[in-house]
Amino acid sequence: MRVERRSVHDREILRLAVPALGALAVEPLYILVDTAIVGHLGTDPLGGLAVAGSVLVAVFGIFNF
Repeated sequence: MRVERRSVHDREILRLAVPALGALAVEPLYILVDTAIVGHLGTDPLGGLAVAGSVLVAVFGIFNF
């Protein structure tokens, strides 16, 4: 029988990881809703949103990892 011991840092890691995981899970939904709403405004606003969405994904990636 193998007993696993938890590190004293496990709780701190989990405290930091759960919000980051939540942000990574919600971010694509945020962009999807924005695309659905802005898509009704025309192609120019939708093109601008595509650029802004790419920047947002890059920023999320940089600050979460």
